[in-house]
Amino acid sequence: MAIITRSELTLTDIKETVVSNTAPLNPSLGDVWYKQNGKYVEQYRWNGVQWEFISSTKETEDIKNQLIVADGKINAAQEKADESLGKAQEGFDKAEALSEKVDVNTGAISSVKQTTAGLQTAVKSKADSSTVTQLAEVVASKVSNADFDSNKTQTAELISSTVSLQNNENVRYVRFSGSGNSVNSGNHLLELQVNDSDNKNVALNILPTAEKGAWTNLVYVTDGVSDDNAKYATANGDVSFIIDLKKIYQTLSSLKLWIYVATGRDYLDVKLEISTDKKTWKIVYLKDNYTPTTKGDTVILSNAEASSQISQLADNINLKVDKNGIINQINISTEGIVIAGENVWISGKTKIDNAVIKNAMIDSLSANKLTAGTIDAGKINVVNLNASNISAGIITGANLAINLNSGEVTFQKGIIKRADELFSIDVTKGIVESYDSNGGFTISKGEITLNSSPELTIGNSKKYGTITYKWRLLDASGLALIGEDGYSLGTSNAVKNIANSTVNQGSAISGNKEGYLNVFSRQVINLSSGDLYSYGSLNYKSLASIEIGNTSRNKSEVAISANTVRLSAKDGDHILLSSDSTSAFVQSNVIYRRTYSSAPNLYITDLGTIGRSTSASKYKLAIEEDKTDNYKNILKLKHKTWYDKANTETYARALDNKDTFDWDNPEDEVLPVERIHGLIAEDLVEAGLTEFVSYGELNDDGTKEVEGIQYDRLVVPLLQIVKDHQIEIEKLKERII
Repeated sequence: MAIITRSELTLTDIKETVVSNTAPLNPSLGDVWYKQNGKYVEQYRWNGVQWEFISSTKETEDIKNQLIVADGKINAAQEKADESLGKAQEGFDKAEALSEKVDVNTGAISSVKQTTAGLQTAVKSKADSSTVTQLAEVVASKVSNADFDSNKTQTAELISSTVSLQNNENVRYVRFSGSGNSVNSGNHLLELQVNDSDNKNVALNILPTAEKGAWTNLVYVTDGVSDDNAKYATANGDVSFIIDLKKIYQTLSSLKLWIYVATGRDYLDVKLEISTDKKTWKIVYLKDNYTPTTKGDTVILSNAEASSQISQLADNINLKVDKNGIINQINISTEGIVIAGENVWISGKTKIDNAVIKNAMIDSLSANKLTAGTIDAGKINVVNLNASNISAGIITGANLAINLNSGEVTFQKGIIKRADELFSIDVTKGIVESYDSNGGFTISKGEITLNSSPELTIGNSKKYGTITYKWRLLDASGLALIGEDGYSLGTSNAVKNIANSTVNQGSAISGNKEGYLNVFSRQVINLSSGDLYSYGSLNYKSLASIEIGNTSRNKSEVAISANTVRLSAKDGDHILLSSDSTSAFVQSNVIYRRTYSSAPNLYITDLGTIGRSTSASKYKLAIEEDKTDNYKNILKLKHKTWYDKANTETYARALDNKDTFDWDNPEDEVLPVERIHGLIAEDLVEAGLTEFVSYGELNDDGTKEVEGIQYDRLVVPLLQIVKDHQIEIEKLKERII
């Protein structure tokens, strides 16, 4: 049924109605003429001067076509969303749960899975389940029990929701059989999937049992591979096998079959059967000659006895109820409103412009344009009303208004809820709740509360987490994700238990109310902040940072990078790693203040490694007496004095910038310029005393640069000279005596 309302024609305007292919003679003002024009009927009205065109039954056909186009747009958008969800579901099926809770007593499970494609949460009990899947381009939710399914899909161009009464099969066993193909006697099966209500393959990795014939690589049938013709199970002649799903499923949605795809090859007597007890079988798929495709074939197991659907596009709203193939629907588009149904009942007062229909029974009324004042449904009985469309402004009530022009629905107060009350929207209080036996969520007063309560108990639920705005949480205000007992955030492949060393991949952060915080990453944890600082000869820029893990230098390292690194203890004492205009340095007034009376046995290698210098024989190998006799060359050395080059240049730069240089800053320490007394290392080399000289790194030519003097070891040649002098003294004493 379709009704179109316009203001051009009212019931009070109609004087006489004529049906003819030619224009009536001597018409009066307001006469109506129906003209047959091909397969359409056109309506005209005499306005006193000419016959004015009002409408045509062609508009009825146009509106029907518009309805078909609208259904096509909705179906295309839904198929696009389903395709994205199907691809993403393959990833979710393989992904480990980011978080999962299982009640061993009831079998209830709640889980969260995350892949690069999106996020999926699922809550299941023995009888009920709910799933929410969020991708970049689509958000979908599904709630199911043994008898009903409700689904909601939202994309950028479509919002669609359905509620279905299911007619499900009880299935534990699935059987495949066949008798070769048109080319040879071989049977080749790539994949057989058994999908539950969440479109999850419950037959994955279940090894089938060969019932007839001998199969090769039968395990490939359920390994999840469906797009590789090089990997398939094969057998010859009449064969069949059975998959035991290990339990009875009441909510299986479909079977999907892929057979080896080859040009010019049809498979013979392909049959799929299902059973509860492996005694009584029901055929659900049968093809004598089956030509396989890369997409495979899908067999729907769960059929809806009745379903309702609401779909919304930018330019179309469709409300549809389907029972046993009979579809009743209302479609609202930019062209008008279509009401199509097996039976249409209009009760109460129905207003059509300014005219009134009183005390009448309309057995058959067909009109393209019907405009009237008031149609009182309490006083008329419409048996068959057939028209094209309904156009109206706003449908209003005490607490509800529907604007058919803008598509806006406005509630003043009331509650929208599911029949079992596990989902509700309280318009009056502004509360949205969704629950099942495992828990749910409440949205109220700008806060999302995640609860473990199995029922709607506003304000009394045991919540395990909250998403809200928080004022000054750890001195910061804004979005807050708060866990009651703890929290975790990570990738699906992250570490499961750091304490038990079950390290996998990924990264994660977790904490609990006892005060424990864990931060884990399989590769590197990087903490960085602050302004950019320069480092290296090419003046690279970097942030101050701490890297933990597999850094570029080491597989297990803590690397601290900054312009200045300060390690502080109590009372402001610290060790400072920084740099000045000369080079990097390590500074600590604490070390300077701590004194000892032992020898200065500290050594720094040419790589900057600090170590203790030792003299005991237990640290030495191949000890032997030095036979060299060049020790007297030490007497050739001349005492010299000098200024330290680096200190002098630093002092000069400080004087050049005396107005801005902070002389009191310990990090900018400048030693006084004073003459230093000692020896020159090159003089020792010239004197042949190279063993008392320290060298730097190897040059490209294999030589080393002179760096310093081992002053503590210069006592060795002096000791030998003293021994020689002692011998001479003893000889002189003997002469005197």
